[in-house]
Amino acid sequence: MDYFILAFAVLFFVHFIECILYRKLIMQSPRGKLFGFAMTMLIGVVYLRRLKKLVN
Repeated sequence: MDYFILAFAVLFFVHFIECILYRKLIMQSPRGKLFGFAMTMLIGVVYLRRLKKLVN
């Protein structure tokens, strides 16, 4: 159980850093800022790659 909590905390921290680094890209999300940040926190790089294609 402790490993699960540790893994969850690490993933949360990594996605939080992604939100900070890719803030400008996320703000351009066609579905809104809140949705963009929520999707980045949930699936991270997968959403950012898709968003990059949509914005460009």
